Amino acid sequence: MNKRKWLLFLVIAGLALLLWWLNKQHLQLAPKDVKNWVLQFGLLAPLVFLFLSLFRPFVLVPLTVFSLSAGLAFGSVLGTIYALVGATAGASGSFLLATTFRSKKKDTESSSRKLRAVTSRIQEHGFLYILLLRIAPIHFDFVSYAAAASRANYRAFTAATFLGLIPGTVALNVLGSSFVSGNYAALAIVCLIYLIFISVPLILKRKMPELF
Repeated sequence: MNKRKWLLFLVIAGLALLLWWLNKQHLQLAPKDVKNWVLQFGLLAPLVFLFLSLFRPFVLVPLTVFSLSAGLAFGSVLGTIYALVGATAGASGSFLLATTFRSKKKDTESSSRKLRAVTSRIQEHGFLYILLLRIAPIHFDFVSYAAAASRANYRAFTAATFLGLIPGTVALNVLGSSFVSGNYAALAIVCLIYLIFISVPLILKRKMPELF
C-alpha cells in the first residue's frame, strides 16, 4: 500500500473513530432519534436518510437502528424501500473501501479464524453464500468486509446483499411503523414470515454442511 493510500486510510479511520465516539458519548442514537432528526428536513428527508445510511457502516451504528427508524419515519412501504436502498449502498461502500485498502497478498496468518472461514466459503460459493449470510442474523458489516477480503464479484455481492436484506428489512420496518399505526396483526404475520426465512440457513446447514 503506497503512502497516499495509507494517508487516506488514516484520515477515514480517524473520522470514523471520532464519529463513533461522538455517537457513543453524546448522541447514543436510537431509532426514534434518527426518525425525529431526519423528518426535520421535510421533503428532503428521504435523501438525508439515504445519505446517512451510506456512511452508517463507518461510524459503527447498528443497521437495525436505521431499519427501525425508516419504518417510524416513512411507514412500512416507503420505509422498506429506503432502508433497502440505504443498507445496500452502505454495504457497497464498505465493500469498495475494503477492496481499495486490501492487501494484494493474502495474509491468512494475521486474519482471524472466523474471517478465514467465511472468506474461503465466499470464494467457493459466491452469491449463494453471501445471500445466506445476509438472510441469517449475522453481523452485517463483517460480511461486507469478508466479501471484499475474499475478492468476491461486486455485482454478485450487491445483488445477494439486496435480496438477502429483504426479509429482515421488511420485518423491522413493519415493526417500526406498527408503533405508529398500532397494526400489531400485520407485525405478527411479518415476524412469522421472517422467522421462516432465517430458518433457511439453519436447514441448509444440515443439508449442505460444506457451506457452513
